[in-house]
Amino acid sequence: KDDCILNKEDNYDKYIISGNSYLNNISIVIDVFNKRYYKDMIGILDKYNLSSNLLVNDSFSGSGDVLLYKGESVSEFKNKYDKFYCTGEIIDVCKKEKINTIRVMNYIDGDLYLNIKKFLNNGNIIFIKESLDNLNELEIVINYIKSRGFDIVSVDELLS
Repeated sequence: KDDCILNKEDNYDKYIISGNSYLNNISIVIDVFNKRYYKDMIGILDKYNLSSNLLVNDSFSGSGDVLLYKGESVSEFKNKYDKFYCTGEIIDVCKKEKINTIRVMNYIDGDLYLNIKKFLNNGNIIFIKESLDNLNELEIVINYIKSRGFDIVSVDELLS
């Protein structure tokens, strides 16, 4: 009899593409791209008491509520941070380390307000590139998402 996969602990060898689709929850992940605007973007999330999910690489030295890793030195990153998710094509390495891998599917590079409508579905993880334009639109987008009846939660909560 095949086992039904219902939790993160059974999915180390599979990509996670979204969370629970039965609740009106989504997660926003800020891609720390140039390290110039992400702290201000976290400030806006904090203003609304929202979790700061960050997509980071090997050279990241800050902190966030939930980290998603886009580097290649998983063991080195694991020495710095206890809890994080992998992203990208390193699923085999992450599986050995017993770390879940999230596939980046819903990525917004620019025109945040216009593009958020494409990805606004229950359980979606929405990746937003750190930029001045996206920073300027983030507060408007948060209000829009809330007006559509969605709750913005951490990746951990979305996947639980």
